[in-house]
Amino acid sequence: MSFRGGRGFGRGGGSSYSNGGGGYSNGGYGGRSGGRGGMGGGDSWGGGMKRAGKDMEAGKNLKKPRWEMSKLMRFEKNFYREHPNVTSRSPHEVQRFLNENSIVIEGNNIVKPIMSFDEASLPDYVMTNVFAKGFTNPTHIQSVGWPVALSGRDFVGIARTGSGKTLAFLLPAILHINAQPLLERGDGPICLVICP
Repeated sequence: MSFRGGRGFGRGGGSSYSNGGGGYSNGGYGGRSGGRGGMGGGDSWGGGMKRAGKDMEAGKNLKKPRWEMSKLMRFEKNFYREHPNVTSRSPHEVQRFLNENSIVIEGNNIVKPIMSFDEASLPDYVMTNVFAKGFTNPTHIQSVGWPVALSGRDFVGIARTGSGKTLAFLLPAILHINAQPLLERGDGPICLVICP
């Protein structure tokens, strides 16, 4: 038997209690607790770890990697090529677009927003699927988000539900993933999405 408090995925933290098989979970709002059962115990989902000795040694022989910058594979993260229409857009036009759509942008070296899918310079295989789903123009979060994300820069976008946030990060993620070398055994993850 074991008892271990832990940060839960649900509100209010959580704890898990296990006696070798089933488990008790208190992660708040029926949530999933962050603690795991102890030796031979089940995790907070109720599953049991039957072979405690072997399973508890997983990763025991892992060695810390030695990162030698000269031997690391190049990681490309700037895929954005500013469309001529965007390049020729004056700061006044950009500011008017931002003001009309209640968009606030903060940061350094701010990239101009795009106002059409053509200006995003996305590959044909992406645009075919976008148009097939009935999208005609990027949403506001996509207009400002795609140039930043495709440039490989950090971006925090806050927008209402249904405003296109998922596609705002998903399309650049797909391009980033497809441009990298194929994963080999032991590699990964290549894209991490954290959502509530």
